Amino acid sequence: MTNSPKNLWWGYIPVIVVTLLGILMTFQAYLEVNSWEEQRNSIAFRDASQDRVLVVQREIEHTLGLIQDIASFFEASPVVGRREFRKFVEPAIKSHPGIKALAWIPRVENGQRETFVANARKSFQPFRILEKDSDGEMVSAGDRPEYLPVLYVQPYKLNREILGLDMAMNPEVFELLRKSEDTGQLQVSHSIPVIDEGARSSGFMVSMPVHYKTEPDSEVESEIAGAPEQREIKGFALGIFRTGDMVERALESLSPGAIDISYFGESRTGDEELLYSHQSRVRPGATVTEASEHEESGLEFAQTLRLGDRFWKVVCTPVPGRFEPESSSGWIVMTSGLSFTALLTIYVLTLIGHAENVKRLVDKRTSQLRGAVNTLNMEIIERKNAESELQRLNEDLEHRVAIRTSEAERRAKDLEQFAYVTSHDLKAPLRGIANLAQWISAVSYTHL
Repeated sequence: MTNSPKNLWWGYIPVIVVTLLGILMTFQAYLEVNSWEEQRNSIAFRDASQDRVLVVQREIEHTLGLIQDIASFFEASPVVGRREFRKFVEPAIKSHPGIKALAWIPRVENGQRETFVANARKSFQPFRILEKDSDGEMVSAGDRPEYLPVLYVQPYKLNREILGLDMAMNPEVFELLRKSEDTGQLQVSHSIPVIDEGARSSGFMVSMPVHYKTEPDSEVESEIAGAPEQREIKGFALGIFRTGDMVERALESLSPGAIDISYFGESRTGDEELLYSHQSRVRPGATVTEASEHEESGLEFAQTLRLGDRFWKVVCTPVPGRFEPESSSGWIVMTSGLSFTALLTIYVLTLIGHAENVKRLVDKRTSQLRGAVNTLNMEIIERKNAESELQRLNEDLEHRVAIRTSEAERRAKDLEQFAYVTSHDLKAPLRGIANLAQWISAVSYTHL
């Protein structure tokens, strides 16, 4: 019996199922491996980015701490000379290349101007309170209710032009100082341009108010609930920092991590502006760049850093070609899965082919057996018919034998009767002859 095409197709359904399942499972494994690789790279990238953000955050905290230390120094000391100020800030300037200037800006009322200038000239003879005219030239400051001149500044050689400059006439600086005075806390400015020997870079200013030390008139005054402390402003500790140098100093303690870092801050218009962009040292000929657009990438890590009352958004992106999932792992899984699927399909095909051969052989042997059974049945029927005929013949023969036997017995009886009669009939003459012979013999004997 031959299989129909439909039956043949149904026979190969297991092969189709195994092949489809193998392909689907291989593809799923490929996706899982790629997803695992992406997660592993994402975790590695996030950890490396967090390390860099952390060291920059620590550097920012240390930078802001310098201004707080200067403010505490002036607040704790009744008088701080130019030499004391230089000695105090010199170690920080040597160890922090991001410092553009550290300055002390006292608050001077108009009535104290002459006395203030006279005292300042004891340590720096050319000192005077200055301002810029409409042409940008330094001139002696005009009469105003108060002045905010730069009394001390370090490093001096790089910032000598601002010594004595009245910062009340600089809108940006004055706004920062006024804000720190109003809040009584450290304040950070918006991004400002910093120019060093013709090179322009991005930076920011930090201001911290310094108050005169005052003692409460009585314990009652110091314990009045809800009464804000009113303290007279002595001056301001001011720092100007280069954003790039500060960031690079923080990152140089870490090994290159193939991560580009961009720093964003709020501009004066309220928009987000790019402050600084650090390119990883693993780039060929990598250089730091100011306010350059960072490259788009699939991976990105963003975190917010706090600088006083301001916030920086730090965005980390990987260098192209780094932190990418290894495609070889996925392709190895894909190749292995497809190879296993192919081998399993061949094995199932072999099993099905073997099963088909066995089935055909069984059908053939079954057909042969069925033919043999039919032949045997025919022989059995023929034998039964022969046995029936033989039995009939035997019965007929027995019947005939019985008849012949009965007839033979009858004839034997008749023959026996005939023999008996014949014998009797023959014995009578013989007895006469015997008797005659005996008489003759006797007579003859007698005559002898």
